[in-house]
Amino acid sequence: MSAGQDTVRKDLLAACDEVREDAGDSPGQGEPSLVALPGSTEQAAAVMRVAAAHELTVVARGGGSRLSWGTPPARGDLVVDMSRLAAVREHAAGALVARAQAGARVAGTA
Repeated sequence: MSAGQDTVRKDLLAACDEVREDAGDSPGQGEPSLVALPGSTEQAAAVMRVAAAHELTVVARGGGSRLSWGTPPARGDLVVDMSRLAAVREHAAGALVARAQAGARVAGTA
């Protein structure tokens, strides 16, 4: 890990309680990415502030069920993995309304 990447990692750890090095499953080309896993919307916002301060390109990853859709980004310095933000905040079955966080998965999706 380069000195610059070490600084970014420390700043991300101050913003969010879980940061890891990319395991090769994130989009993008070039050097390995860092993966931040915020546990709250406040942490997600803090991670984005760190990314902006370090001029990082960000790739958001929700539940991970549709990673193959669309054109992969040319560069991805930081993956913000939203899987820890998986709560269903509201469900009104009769009105066909559901409000969920970005990492929530729908039953039957892979």
